Order: sequence, then C-alpha cells, then structure tokens
Amino acid sequence: MDKDLMNEDEVFLDQMKDQFVTFYIASVLGMELIKLMHRQMKSKRPDKPAHTDKI
Repeated sequence: MDKDLMNEDEVFLDQMKDQFVTFYIASVLGMELIKLMHRQMKSKRPDKPAHTDKI
C-alpha cells in the first residue's frame, strides 16, 4: 500500500512539474513577444513616445 501511495504522489508531482515548466515557457515566450512588439511600435514612431499620442 505504501508503494502505491508513493507512485501516485510521484505521478502527481511529475504532472505538476510538467504544468509548471509549460507555464514557465509560455510566460517567457509571452514576455519576449511583448518586448518585441513594443520595440517594433517604438521603431515606427521614434519621435513620439506612445503615451503622448493623444495630447
């Protein structure tokens, strides 16, 4: 019975680890994408910062 419990816990931990790794990779890729888009927006209008458009 102890062995079964340990195996279930190990499977659960493996699933949690996979979910965490997937989430981490998605977060890093999302941040890089946001930075890239922000850089492209700035390079289109180097004379004006984005937050002063409506002034």
